[in-house]
Amino acid sequence: MDSAIKWGDFTTSAHDYSQRPPHSPELLRTLSSGLHIEKNQRNVVDLGAGTGNLTETLVSLGLGGWAIEPEPVMHAEARRLGRGRDSFEWRSALAEETGLDDESASWILIGNAFQFLDHQRTLKECNRVLRRDGFLTVLWNPRDLVTDTFQRSIDDLVRASSSAIFQTFTNAEKAIEPINSSSYFDPFIYSDRLDWHEMSPETFMATWRSAHYVPSQIGRTAWVALLEDIRARVGRVQSLRTAWRTRAWTYKVSKS
Repeated sequence: MDSAIKWGDFTTSAHDYSQRPPHSPELLRTLSSGLHIEKNQRNVVDLGAGTGNLTETLVSLGLGGWAIEPEPVMHAEARRLGRGRDSFEWRSALAEETGLDDESASWILIGNAFQFLDHQRTLKECNRVLRRDGFLTVLWNPRDLVTDTFQRSIDDLVRASSSAIFQTFTNAEKAIEPINSSSYFDPFIYSDRLDWHEMSPETFMATWRSAHYVPSQIGRTAWVALLEDIRARVGRVQSLRTAWRTRAWTYKVSKS
């Protein structure tokens, strides 16, 4: 049956997803410093950690804690890559039921994953796990289609390929609405940063093969054909310089 992949199912794209560029290390360094997150302490949670893309950046900043990921294939890819090393303890658990102790974390981050979660249960769990002075940051790092004209041309190609494709990345402003209306958290700060990444054509194609929004809207045959069209547009270049913008919304926990 030529159907779209199930929403939130990354079982066939874990290796590709691990090749996505990281959330901006500079933004996260500035943010962690401004929030006074202690280094070399196990007090940070990467919630919905996937293949450890964000976890690896947090390790580079001297942070540690727990990486929570329920999907075995994603979890296995993270272990294969050695992400988290000795700084983060990997746990196979749901974002809605982490199994972490009450008030055990000072900072919870959800990178490129909040749209897949049960919002109310996740926010309640984050409120429980965070200390009274703790913070929640939800962030995404989409392609910057304003700055990067080449990636914009690819996005135009994707959108024009099928009337079934309504969006090619998360509408972050809409995604965070449940947090803004929640009694569990108060808005604290928004931050964003543009980063350029040099990558091979194969790595660029991996970022598209892991573009979950598109294959969840169209059938496999159409998706394979579209990937071939994208590869043809890339051509025979040796490397690509691509723009990605990390967008982060940080909230302070509100304890009743």
